Amino acid sequence: MLKIDVHPDVYAELEDSRSWYEERARNLGKEFLGEVDRAVNAVQRAPMMWPWYDEQQGLRRFLVHRFGVHRSGLIFFC
Repeated sequence: MLKIDVHPDVYAELEDSRSWYEERARNLGKEFLGEVDRAVNAVQRAPMMWPWYDEQQGLRRFLVHRFGVHRSGLIFFC
């Protein structure tokens, strides 16, 4: 299983996104974080199956479709 190292700036960005969704509907921010957790787990299980974001830099992208309007996905090095 792939070890996930999260850049410290990501936590602030996730909190901003959670807050943005929570302002739109009660518990939507919590649901957003749940989707992010599911995305991280999917990346850990099968990191090579996701499309390239920048192949030269070895970056892949996992889109979080339900929440694609605001900060649409995870970019990870693989």
